[in-house]
Amino acid sequence: MASIPISLFNLAVYLYDEGYYDSFKKGTDEKILTGMVQSTFNRALTTRDLVFNRKETRVFDMGSGPCDTSLRHYLSSGFESAKIVLRAVDENARYVGGKDLATGEHVPYAESDACRNFLAAQKGFGDRGIELDFRSSQADAFNGQSISNASDAGDIESNSFDLAFLSHLFYHVAPKDGLSSDQRLDLALNDVARNVLKKEGVAVAYHVAIGGRDDDYSFQYFRDNFGSRSDSAIRHSNTDAMDTKDPATKIEKSCAKQGIICRTMRMETKLRFCAELFDHAGKVKGEVREVFKSPERYQELLKTPGLYEDLKRIYFIVQRSAHELAADKGETGLDNFMDKVLESIENASDEHGHYLITHEKMQLITHPERSPQTQEKIDAALREVEAQMAALHEAATQRFLESASRD
Repeated sequence: MASIPISLFNLAVYLYDEGYYDSFKKGTDEKILTGMVQSTFNRALTTRDLVFNRKETRVFDMGSGPCDTSLRHYLSSGFESAKIVLRAVDENARYVGGKDLATGEHVPYAESDACRNFLAAQKGFGDRGIELDFRSSQADAFNGQSISNASDAGDIESNSFDLAFLSHLFYHVAPKDGLSSDQRLDLALNDVARNVLKKEGVAVAYHVAIGGRDDDYSFQYFRDNFGSRSDSAIRHSNTDAMDTKDPATKIEKSCAKQGIICRTMRMETKLRFCAELFDHAGKVKGEVREVFKSPERYQELLKTPGLYEDLKRIYFIVQRSAHELAADKGETGLDNFMDKVLESIENASDEHGHYLITHEKMQLITHPERSPQTQEKIDAALREVEAQMAALHEAATQRFLESASRD
């Protein structure tokens, strides 16, 4: 079978749809690990008669993206419900269908990523004896109106969901309609805790986090220090400016302010890079380093797909255009960024190769009026997950390597 020709990404504008996220996902064990963590948590909740029951479980996916994370990872195992009712909300029309907010073009649901992922997941749920009732809607996830956002002619009641997912969502909260980003964050969290969840329910959030040390050159360090928060026109990017300064800590503070309980567990994932990036001594090849710092030479990388994918993974961190980053001759510019990120990757390795650490937090948010007994059961379920984290890390690494070898 003939291979598909590789084309160079746009150097003048960072276009999210050019596969940067796909390159990132192929290089990280993040989805695998968090899927295993969530499945373990699902199982721990089930054994305590929480959230998942044998008849029907209702799940809300807030800021769902293409819905692959919830359908393929978070709900992949750990429960025996006969039926899963999943309602997903996202503003991106390509993900869930609807009107493209940038172009005005209408994306039919049948052509959306959510539809494609639902159809792909349906058989797997059926093979497990689970009926999957799925619907996605286009709406602003931060407007405090989740129930009406997901409703079709009022068919969803408040406080009717057992479980909610908030996966890598709160980087994207921005000022709107006279409200600051912090106010919109408060609004969204209050909405989930007080309006979406049943009193016995739980919302689960996953976000990257700061490692906790000044010299900790992790994924989040580079995104926060080199990824511009400025307007997209200045960044030459079609992605919104993101407030990436430790969103998990902002969630904790917002919950505390609003009387909402939030429990937190830390974990680490790894973004791996190909062997062609390094010489026999484990150092980044000098020639490759120079190419990575020279957008006019990126065409050369198309001959080595592994290196080209690595370059896209690195650009996914900052989400700035190659030309704009190269034109920045200051501390946040391309030369300094590449030197530091490649040094960090060079200095982190195991028997499987070199990587960039990604610190992440899993956070559990509960209804303010849940009973003390319910909260204790949820806390016990989280402790059960924490006790298994070493084994889960090892299993996720092995599964990632097996998947990478097949690719």
